[in-house]
Amino acid sequence: MAVEEEDTPKPVAEEPNAKSVEQPIDRYHEEGDDNEEGEIAGGEVDESSAVPESHPLEHSWTLWFDNPSVKSKQTTWGSSLRSVFTFSTVEEFWRL
Repeated sequence: MAVEEEDTPKPVAEEPNAKSVEQPIDRYHEEGDDNEEGEIAGGEVDESSAVPESHPLEHSWTLWFDNPSVKSKQTTWGSSLRSVFTFSTVEEFWRL
């Protein structure tokens, strides 16, 4: 009994050439975009005229100083506490 082969095309491996090789997709830059990461397009920016963005906190915070040398046995709690600094934005905190 003879077995007949089917006439199905066999896959042919193609050799890549310089024209058919695909380049990886860069999802972060458009073609012709030569700016570095974080760089603003359009030239130099005058930082002295830029208005800094404020990042407000939900509540104001106060830093306190408690001088242990001022305390005596009969003083009430908190009588020696002194307010050092109160801030309500992240920028104020980093300027300490």
